[in-house]
Amino acid sequence: MEVTLVEGGTTVGWEDFAAAGITYRKLDYWTKHGHLRPVPGPAGSGHVRRWPAAELAVAILIDRLTAAGLRLDVAHSVARHRRGVGAGDTTFGCDIAPGIQVTVGPAPQPGPSAA
Repeated sequence: MEVTLVEGGTTVGWEDFAAAGITYRKLDYWTKHGHLRPVPGPAGSGHVRRWPAAELAVAILIDRLTAAGLRLDVAHSVARHRRGVGAGDTTFGCDIAPGIQVTVGPAPQPGPSAA
């Protein structure tokens, strides 16, 4: 993963998102619609976008939640809520509507397949 320091923080490129299973199309769509926040840079096409490293974790969680059936806007809200939870917390809850809470645990780890 190529990491660049920008104003005291690290940034990642689209290749890092691809390595995490996020397609360029999803990355572009989520960024254009405000679900991911790139590092400010030159406007227009032809410029390479970079994102704060923390946005990678947000994107991975958005991807997990949309794969589980949540709408993108709800997944985005839950993922942003997660950023406010302590780094050591592996499970957290978030209210998405009155009386409805989403609980998110750690991502499953790949293991041996059952034969």
